[in-house]
Amino acid sequence: MRSIQLFLFILASLNVFAQTNTWIAQDGLWESSKNWSLGIVPTDDHDVVLPAGAEVTIEEDNWQAQSVDIDQQAVLYIRPDAYLWVRSWSQTGATFRNAGHLVVDGRLVVRHAYYTNNSSGIFNSGHIDITPGGSLELHHNHFGLENVGTVNISGNLQGNRHNWMISQHSGGSINISSTGYVYARRIYSRVINMNAGTSITNAGRIRLAYEIGGGGIYVYGQFENLAGADIWIQESDYSGIAVDGSNGRMINHGTIRLNENNSIISAFYVSTNSQMHNTHSGIVEINTPNLVGYALLVQLGAEFINDGEVDIDGSGSDYAVRIVGVNSLLLNKGYFAVDGDFYAGIGCRPGAQLINDTGTLAVYGIIWSLDIQGEMINESCGLLKTWSRVFFKDNSDVSNYGYWEHNSGQVDLEPASQLKNEAVIYDLGGAFDAIIANTSFGND
Repeated sequence: MRSIQLFLFILASLNVFAQTNTWIAQDGLWESSKNWSLGIVPTDDHDVVLPAGAEVTIEEDNWQAQSVDIDQQAVLYIRPDAYLWVRSWSQTGATFRNAGHLVVDGRLVVRHAYYTNNSSGIFNSGHIDITPGGSLELHHNHFGLENVGTVNISGNLQGNRHNWMISQHSGGSINISSTGYVYARRIYSRVINMNAGTSITNAGRIRLAYEIGGGGIYVYGQFENLAGADIWIQESDYSGIAVDGSNGRMINHGTIRLNENNSIISAFYVSTNSQMHNTHSGIVEINTPNLVGYALLVQLGAEFINDGEVDIDGSGSDYAVRIVGVNSLLLNKGYFAVDGDFYAGIGCRPGAQLINDTGTLAVYGIIWSLDIQGEMINESCGLLKTWSRVFFKDNSDVSNYGYWEHNSGQVDLEPASQLKNEAVIYDLGGAFDAIIANTSFGND
């Protein structure tokens, strides 16, 4: 106990004896001592202040500071051959504050001594550009990057050992170009959290891998994954992606891959009047062995719309897909497949809708392929394929206007449920014979 107290005293002492070193020139080189109020180039126990009007360039070599504060209308350039290491011992506040313009052509590392308090690695209310070849690395902060400004990533943004890596507020925006790369590991809560009124546009790569103790990407604002972009999330203990709230919107034109997300809720979670739209070029792959929750959960008036391709594989003791709550909707106009060893394929609760419109919906479950308690419609150009038992219950309303191929397993229709067929059911095992009359069959 006494050794811990001594360690904390030493850390506090380091912060007490820190000195403020303020830029006193207009423009010039960081490495020139005449440009600083203390008459020396900043060291690792200096709190650096760049006031309004300052234009500072780190041209080359390795430099250190305890903290950096960039005022409005101030600029800091970190050139390709330069490396700035900023490390704070303070238990609160931000290690690096930017209200002006930060350009990272070289390497910037921001590290905090703690990640269990309210400290931030970078608090950005200005403009940050990480150019191709540039690297911003965030380590050991409660919030790696708190953003209410603009961040453009054409180089690398990396983080590890945070509670939250990126937290967006109050109109903050992040733009990841085709050369941009965001990588995170060992994040103990959420990796990316977007509040309402914020946005992220990704044309590059996002990889969240290895010991993601919380969730991957939480979207309460607007997230667009562009064509050719890739999101890959591995080993998340909660949702890999969650879209939530009436302002939550996610549009995917690229690729989203969720692997080994052992969620107690769902690997992909869409809730509370939010919307996820997978467009014609979009691909969503969910592969979750030994899943406790659902691979995909759509609930509380939310919508999951697929015009592209969705592939769900893996295993679990519950439904692969669950649609819950009044006005919750899964609408398929593309290709949507559920395979693997899930207890059940798709479950649709009362008040919810499952609609296959001009798409292909192929569903398998160990016990049930479909468990419908709400409304299910296979539209006129829809192709529905089911393997294993189909169960219509609790006043469910089921309509087939397209082509339905049922390969195996019995079909159960409770008396209060309705099943209307106005097209073709291709019943390989005769499971529909006892419950449907005057229907076109192609029995094998």
